[in-house]
Amino acid sequence: MYGCRRGRYLRRASWRTRARLWDRVIDGHVMTPMQKIVGDNLRPVGGRDPYGVVQARATLVHRWDEERLPDLTRYFTKLTARASVTRVIDEAREYRHAFPLPWPDYAA
Repeated sequence: MYGCRRGRYLRRASWRTRARLWDRVIDGHVMTPMQKIVGDNLRPVGGRDPYGVVQARATLVHRWDEERLPDLTRYFTKLTARASVTRVIDEAREYRHAFPLPWPDYAA
């Protein structure tokens, strides 16, 4: 349906449009499965959904865009250098046990 026309549109898109598209990708394809995993960790042991967590983890592994990963890493590094983000990370440390992915060494 979209074919080459879609690719041309994305190449010509403004940085605002590309940022909005990445926001949608992250929100729909990363945060949704992440919420499933984190929410499951917060449930009592008897009410957990191991099958749903396995599905969510598989979705996360397959959704990363390997070509953009260096850009995301660079962005994350810049973001964590901001005082406001550092404060949020520090305040969230007590909840890390509920999150499924390992934290990078420099964010420990």
